[in-house]
Amino acid sequence: MVCQISAKLFSIVNIINSQCCAKYNFSKISDLRYIFDNELTYTYRKGNTIKNILERGLNRGSTQNSKKEKKGLYKCGSCSYCSFLSVGDHIYLQARRKKLTLNTYANCNMKGIIYIATCKECESFYIGKSERKLKQRIYEHLYEIKTKNERNALYKHTTKCKTLGFQFFILEVVAMNPRGGMWETLVEYRELYWQLVLDSGKNPGLNEMLSLAPVLKLRSAKL
Repeated sequence: MVCQISAKLFSIVNIINSQCCAKYNFSKISDLRYIFDNELTYTYRKGNTIKNILERGLNRGSTQNSKKEKKGLYKCGSCSYCSFLSVGDHIYLQARRKKLTLNTYANCNMKGIIYIATCKECESFYIGKSERKLKQRIYEHLYEIKTKNERNALYKHTTKCKTLGFQFFILEVVAMNPRGGMWETLVEYRELYWQLVLDSGKNPGLNEMLSLAPVLKLRSAKL
């Protein structure tokens, strides 16, 4: 019999011995007496330790994460905004002759993202950020286009281009530090980084103003 070591182990063994051996006297059964004596044999197994428990937890986590090992932007499959996504692990930005690759898994439910909106009709593009879900930012753009918000860069483009719409792709997902910190400022900083790398303030880029505020904030915080 295999028993797991615990504080109550020997009490359990005594109970089993008294009950089992009293009911089944193996030594008096002719066919079994050469195999069994009248006492049970126990094999003891080490009980759970904190290390074992933690290792199992990590293994379960790695199994769940394996589903997200694929990289690129994918549809969540449960909203109407998935049709506005450029699905895949990369897009080619014709205006800058660059292949833009997303090196992590993402969908329209991701938060803290830097995204690019590309015109379906021409080479124009816009780079933005959102601390909220991408689908919420897409909704806001569509609403502002519908309501003809003059402050929205995408709407202003529709007045000059007979576009059929825009496609959205995530350039980067900015991970939130579990210890806290200036996450929103870091998202703004990464937005500025991509705007500079792709020169989105220059035609056919649609970003009219680039803000250096996040750089100053991070420098003052000595990050």
